[in-house]
Amino acid sequence: MTAATRQRAAVPGPADHSQEEITGYVRSPSDVLRTVVFSLVTLLLVLLARGSRDALLSLETDLVRLLSFLHPTTGRILAGASTLLVIASLAAAWITALVTRRYCLFGHLLVSGLLAAMLLQGIDWFLDRGSPDVFVREIARRQGGRQRADR
Repeated sequence: MTAATRQRAAVPGPADHSQEEITGYVRSPSDVLRTVVFSLVTLLLVLLARGSRDALLSLETDLVRLLSFLHPTTGRILAGASTLLVIASLAAAWITALVTRRYCLFGHLLVSGLLAAMLLQGIDWFLDRGSPDVFVREIARRQGGRQRADR
């Protein structure tokens, strides 16, 4: 080992955050390529789902018939468990940003969450066009009309 590799950079103490060196992130061409490829794959999958919507109605009908033996309480328990998992993951992301004192991450989380919600609403509108499929209607019927079937 040379003398240069043996030297270690001084690590600032836990109370000395003002000495932290902030380095920027430089986008590489692979980042742009990855974003374009993922966007194209997503668009292809949405178009494929749109085109095969009628073909999947029989699968949805079979799925509803297969799961019709389950009590509605089981469905509510599964829905509650999945809701708790989503809330826990959101809390973990926001708490991590707070604990690590990366306050810019709050903005990224907020913007990405809003953007994802808007994109999913657009995809949902594009796929459904206001007409719920068999699966959604059956779930609404089993819940006793507490939710609208037409969203």
